[in-house]
Amino acid sequence: MAQSTSGGIANNLPHPAARAERGVTPGRLYRRTALLTNAGALLVVAGAWLLSRHQIAAALAGVPQPQVDAVQTIVARLAAASTLLVVVGLFLAARALRLRLARTVEALTLVADSVAAGNLAVDFTPSASRGAYGRLSRGVAVMLDELRRLTATIADSAARTAAMAAEITSGADQTSAAAGEIASTSSVLSEQATEMAHTLQAVHGDAGRLVAIAGELAAGARDGVERNASLRTLADANRARLDASAAALGTLATEVAVSAAAVEGVAEASEEIRAFVTLVQKMARQSKLLALNAAMEAARAGEHGHGFAVVASEVRRLAASSSEAAERTVAVVNAVLARVAESRASSAQTVHTVEAVLEVSRDGARTFGEVSAALEVSQQWTASIADAATRSDALVAAMTRQLDRLAHGTESFAAAMQEVAASSEEQSASTHEIAAAAAGLTTQAERLTALAGRFATSVPAPPASPAPAAPAAYSAPSATQPMRPVGVRTAA
Repeated sequence: MAQSTSGGIANNLPHPAARAERGVTPGRLYRRTALLTNAGALLVVAGAWLLSRHQIAAALAGVPQPQVDAVQTIVARLAAASTLLVVVGLFLAARALRLRLARTVEALTLVADSVAAGNLAVDFTPSASRGAYGRLSRGVAVMLDELRRLTATIADSAARTAAMAAEITSGADQTSAAAGEIASTSSVLSEQATEMAHTLQAVHGDAGRLVAIAGELAAGARDGVERNASLRTLADANRARLDASAAALGTLATEVAVSAAAVEGVAEASEEIRAFVTLVQKMARQSKLLALNAAMEAARAGEHGHGFAVVASEVRRLAASSSEAAERTVAVVNAVLARVAESRASSAQTVHTVEAVLEVSRDGARTFGEVSAALEVSQQWTASIADAATRSDALVAAMTRQLDRLAHGTESFAAAMQEVAASSEEQSASTHEIAAAAAGLTTQAERLTALAGRFATSVPAPPASPAPAAPAAYSAPSATQPMRPVGVRTAA
């Protein structure tokens, strides 16, 4: 607003150099105005004189010449007196105008000198006249107010600029420090990301080897499942054979037990036969004794005992035969008993062996059952291992892909961190430039403050009598009313 006001005043006032080139000064302007005014007054009086002379001549057309001459003389004198009065009045008016203009010019000169000296607190009351000098004085008053406002605004803006420059400098220093820390952190992160990328590459290679191992493990687990299935089938077959053998051994044990029982019966019968043979031997001995007694009695009887002797001889022969048969029977029975004893011992050993073999067969069958159950559990476990190996293979493959992507992402992250570090260094350099510019701005603000401090802007108290009101067309503009050039009237 102050710039527009000063621009308007400068546009409406002739530049001093232009006025000097044209030779126009206040004195010359006054004299020129006075001469023009007097010339105009003389022309008006001459015109009035000529007009009145013609009118008088027309009115005195029938009047004698002496009277006409007398009237013309009077009119000429009146015209001369009127001209003199007009000239004197104009001279006095011009003198009064000159004095008034001199006072106005002196006041304006004082204001200009004060402003040139940096004193904007000069007390200046503008003229209330409607002429050019009145408009000029009011324009100078408005210009003085606007200069005061402009100087205060410049001082305040300079102070704010200095404060903002200080804040910018502080912020630039903090930003530079932060950018340095960011660059350092980005460099560290870039190094760590590079190391992580190398580690991920190594882990990727290990994952590839782990995939191969998992594949081998899965193949081995599948082979183990097949072998366990074959072993289970073989164990089931052996268990079935052992069960059949155990059944056969059970039957054999039963038969051996029956045979042992039969051998025991034979032994008991042999003992009875032996007892019977012993009885027969006793009877044979008794028969021999009876035959001997009978022979003795027959010999004693002589002829009469001859038949009895024959009977005794037959009895003795029968007793001898019985004794011989009993001895042979005893021998046979002893042999049978010996063989029965051997058969009993063999049967007992066979029963014991069959029972042991049967127990072993049962233990074998039970063991094969346990082996079959263990093989079934092992088959399930091996199948679980194969399934786990398959899933592990898939998981390791997925992990390998993830590690591959992570490795590429880490490399990209490392590159991005390097770019961030470079950007941080560039930002640090830009921040230093901003700090330097802020320092220069602070210097300029201090210079502007010093320049604004040369002007005194405090206005003294106004006089007691109210100042004459200026015309509305030249009132000082408000904050919301735009400035207009001095001497330019606004439309109604």
